[in-house]
Amino acid sequence: MRTTESDVIDRRQRELAFLKQHVHTTTNEMASEFDVSLMTVNRDLHMFIKKGLVLHDYGDVVWIGDAMPSSQISQQRMEVLENTLKQAAGGSGRVLVSTSPLTETLTHELADRGFHVMTNQLVLPQEGADHLNQIPVLTGGQLNRFDDWLSFYGNTAVQSIKHFDADLALIYATGFSKRLLTTNTLYESVIARTMLENAQKTIVFLADNAEDYEATSMIVKRERLGRVQVIS
Repeated sequence: MRTTESDVIDRRQRELAFLKQHVHTTTNEMASEFDVSLMTVNRDLHMFIKKGLVLHDYGDVVWIGDAMPSSQISQQRMEVLENTLKQAAGGSGRVLVSTSPLTETLTHELADRGFHVMTNQLVLPQEGADHLNQIPVLTGGQLNRFDDWLSFYGNTAVQSIKHFDADLALIYATGFSKRLLTTNTLYESVIARTMLENAQKTIVFLADNAEDYEATSMIVKRERLGRVQVIS
């Protein structure tokens, strides 16, 4: 059976969780655990090594990844960011919003203002919403937990985003260095990159500790951001 990009991302994310939990393992144990070849394990480890997450020596694998900075937004910043992002949305009619601490509030407020909103975060309808356009559209897809939120990812989510014809994407990033714009997981990275590539305009808003930090997974190289607006 053909392995899809979604399958690879899912496996690598599970490998990271396995490595972090076990700290010390071997390539043979990983191959057995994930039912893949040693060549596949070594290829995945090469990417983790480049990120400074593991050491690999003669079949032994050791997790050395430091604890990531909190991917949260302080209450004080949250209120300022909400107002800034709502103003920046301007007259854009169709808006994509990625998973973030702001997403639930932001999607409902934009929908209440008449915007057509799609998000990959699992948000519940607000009480009193009596029109369909007051309810954010969910991408659907496979569901997973990121920090305190449940979010959709995978091929269904990606295709939903591609077919949304968005005027604006509001994307959350947990790392923003001189080289890269990044997120904490591969799932988030793929969703964010898809939103960036398929919206006419993109605004990136950052976690509290994102400046001068590279999280695990790249969204895009910084020099390719072009006209993307970044709000710290």
